[in-house]
Formats: sequence, structure tokens, C-alpha cells
Amino acid sequence: MCVNPIENNPLRTKYYHISKLDVSINAITVKTGEDLCVIVTGGMAHIGSVSMAVPRESLDGGKNSSTVSTFNFTGHKDDVIGNRFASQLCSKICHHVSVICGVHFDNCTAQMIELIIQTSDELLEQIIQDR
Repeated sequence: MCVNPIENNPLRTKYYHISKLDVSINAITVKTGEDLCVIVTGGMAHIGSVSMAVPRESLDGGKNSSTVSTFNFTGHKDDVIGNRFASQLCSKICHHVSVICGVHFDNCTAQMIELIIQTSDELLEQIIQDR
């Protein structure tokens, strides 16, 4: 039996984008039941890391928090962004979150890296506000 993937698809997909100077960061979120899958890319898109977050109560008590497990491909630093997305989104929605992250810009200076992280954080905030 064929099913129309648009009409009967329980996955709710949203697209996000932000640009600052020479940095563009994109994200796709896919709601899978109560859980969330996120793909974050920028520059030359690739898979550099996978971060998975599980909700838990904060060690300080009372607040939502998360525990993040990460797989990084050798030589990649994408977990810096991926872990932030996974941890903060998981704490917000209190369900499992997986983040595939691949952000690569050639010849980055320290200032460029800071701009990439700042731009990614602003995109993350947009996603959090949308939840």
C-alpha cells in the first residue's frame, strides 16, 4: 500500500537560517514523536559530529538539564556547536535530542571561529524560541 508522504507523515520538519558577515548557518529540525533530530550545517556541509542528549533533573535540583554523548569524526571540532544544540534543546523540551553537525569554513581566524559560534548560538536561540 502506498501512503502519501505529505499527508500522513508524522514528522514535523522546520528549516532555519541565519547569516552574519561571511558566515551562514543552517538547521533543519525534525520532530520525531516527542523527540527531536537536528541537522546543523555551515560553509562546506558535512557530518563532523553526532551529539545525543538525554533529559535529567539538574544536579542543583529543580531545573531541567541533560546529559550529552558525542561521536566526533577524527580531527573534527563540530561537537562544540553540536553539544550546545543538543544540551540546550533537550533541557528545553525534556525529550531525547540528536544533533548531526557539520560546519566548515576554510582558513578560519580566531575571530572567524568566534563569529561562527556566536551565529550558531543565535540560530539555536531561534529554535528554542520556536519550541
